[in-house]
Amino acid sequence: VPYSAKDFDAVTTDNFYKGQWAASSPSTSGPMTAVGYYFGKKLREGLGIPVGIIHSSLGGSEIAAWIPRQVINANNSFRTLRGNHWLDSPLISDWVRGRARKNISPRLNQGSPDHPYKPAFLYESGIAWTTSLPVTGVIWYQGESDAEIIDNAQNGMLLKTMISSWRKAFRNPEMPFVMIQLPRINDPSKIRAGWPEFREMQDAVAKTVPKVYSVNTIDLGSTNSDVHPPFKRPVGERAGNTALNKVYGKKIPCEGPAFKAFKTSGSSILVQLNQAAGLTTTDDKEPAQFEIAGTDGIYHPAAAEITNRKGDTAVIRLSSPEVKSPKHARYCWNRFVTPNLVNGNQLPARPFRTDAPVLKK
Repeated sequence: VPYSAKDFDAVTTDNFYKGQWAASSPSTSGPMTAVGYYFGKKLREGLGIPVGIIHSSLGGSEIAAWIPRQVINANNSFRTLRGNHWLDSPLISDWVRGRARKNISPRLNQGSPDHPYKPAFLYESGIAWTTSLPVTGVIWYQGESDAEIIDNAQNGMLLKTMISSWRKAFRNPEMPFVMIQLPRINDPSKIRAGWPEFREMQDAVAKTVPKVYSVNTIDLGSTNSDVHPPFKRPVGERAGNTALNKVYGKKIPCEGPAFKAFKTSGSSILVQLNQAAGLTTTDDKEPAQFEIAGTDGIYHPAAAEITNRKGDTAVIRLSSPEVKSPKHARYCWNRFVTPNLVNGNQLPARPFRTDAPVLKK
């Protein structure tokens, strides 16, 4: 829908976000992010001190909108994000550009009109004014729009640039980012095809950038095509437990089973997982959502058997009559999955693939 004059008046860096501090109560918490609310509640309980949460978000927004303008202007990789070039930029998904172009069409011949998805706009309107506050860390729940572009190197570069720029702006080079990994979604449309790769990119950034944590929610997303998952409380609580453990040093479980290593063994593949003490399934059936492939690269569903439980690690043996000489395995590598593999803390296993490309540091 094209913006009216009133819409354009609202979409300015001074007017876009409005708010004030309020003590949390049933009457004040309604407009708050539910994930942020349950995150703050978990920290309040775990630390025994008051916790303040600042909520800045916008549905559908892409990473570029949250990067400071001076970073965009100083980096030649971002030249397509300047002026009105962003409406054709390969760094921004078709959906985002299409929505924005329709909204600002009345003023496209009048300079470079503001839009919530315009590069740097959400940083300037929702983050820049908070950089003088003693902010401890960030909960980052985003990616659905960027995932339309299936390019781990590009998305990883954008995410790492945003994190480093915020850390510089807040004068806190180790400011923690507790990042919610994209969940599952039961949507066959092309726009969701890149979700497995985007989850992989998020895990790779968490592994390569200090004090960045990826919260696995593969079991909590929508069972339909709704991009807003219905289960907010467990997402916020997992994020809270991650912060309590990683940032505040509390001995609270926050990690599910994760891929460690693999090797071929005749007609099977052996996958080693860590954080796997008490590895089991939620339905007492064999582990689901594993696939293996031979040299042809075609994946087939695999039978999975838990073996060799030892301390914090366990091995899963994978096989399929369709794959005589397996070379690679993957787990929950789809936009929609129904996983059942958890550790003794009932935390779900992370999606992975053994043939993942290396994400450059």
